[in-house]
Amino acid sequence: MKYFSLIMIFFLISCSSKVTNNNINFSDEMSFSEFKIKLMKYSENNSYPNIDN
Repeated sequence: MKYFSLIMIFFLISCSSKVTNNNINFSDEMSFSEFKIKLMKYSENNSYPNIDN
């Protein structure tokens, strides 16, 4: 029981409540150039770390 409660505490601490608001809509009716532009904007605004360094 002690280990179970410890694991549950770590699990609950690791849960994040960060909410991102991305208003990018990828639809089927857009051209490839529009898709590429929106994809570039999305990649610049995402919250993932840069692993290239």
